[in-house]
Amino acid sequence: MIRLFKLQIRDLARMALPYGVVRMIRRRNRGIVGSYRTWDEALRATGPYKPDMTVLVETVRKYRDGEPSFLNRYDPSSRVIWYPLLAGLLTASARCGGRLSVLDFGGSLGQTWFGLEYALRQLPFPATWCVVDQPECVDAGARSFQSDRLRFYGSVKDAASKHELNTVVASSTLQYLDRPFDTLDALARLRLPNLILDRTVVSKDDTERIMRQRTPADMGGDVHPLRAVRRSRLDAVLADHGYELHDDYGYRDYPMDGDAATERCLMYLQRRRDGARRDTGDDGCRR
Repeated sequence: MIRLFKLQIRDLARMALPYGVVRMIRRRNRGIVGSYRTWDEALRATGPYKPDMTVLVETVRKYRDGEPSFLNRYDPSSRVIWYPLLAGLLTASARCGGRLSVLDFGGSLGQTWFGLEYALRQLPFPATWCVVDQPECVDAGARSFQSDRLRFYGSVKDAASKHELNTVVASSTLQYLDRPFDTLDALARLRLPNLILDRTVVSKDDTERIMRQRTPADMGGDVHPLRAVRRSRLDAVLADHGYELHDDYGYRDYPMDGDAATERCLMYLQRRRDGARRDTGDDGCRR
């Protein structure tokens, strides 16, 4: 009841205050500050991503079970659905004859799957969701959340060896990596027909900026570096592997000084190359 009362007060304040004031409050609340020359410098000032796993597991458990949690804080009665991501996944499934087998790189404890599960269970074939993340996330996810549809793996190679994957999703991931473009290159080398970069912080002026971010207490509560990546380099890396941009959705401006970045959902589709297997369609999906 107290949580719902707080939500109502926040909604009333959002409607009553001028938009500029709301943006300033959001910027302060998200705790994204600082400017560092290198990733190592930011890391020395903060530390690696290391959330309190006990707190994170409980938050995701509540979200999965439909209880109020940080993940559905704006509407405790519903799941948080990132509709651009859902649209991308449904497009990916349609391109692959109704099949969807996802590699969720950096997928934490599977909260993205729990937000989309109901919609994806309506597909004509059972969807599979394979999370690859750090060992502590994989261990906690396997113990608490693994199912016939949701699986956890310690490496991309392990996941790819056990499933016929057709879609890569990196949701709110690249901006937290030391070498994001090396990781993106490795994911593109899987040559899967669909690749979605969801909730990726992209700089508006195509210059990189490195800051620090404080994670909310309900999501593990640590401080770690964050990078606004260059859009031109994202496109260049994926173009080298035959990917073309299909859709580009903007979620919101990211709270940095001067609104220097925006959070986006970018969906890339891979072209069929000469010599493609005969059991694939023009889109590269296995039938």
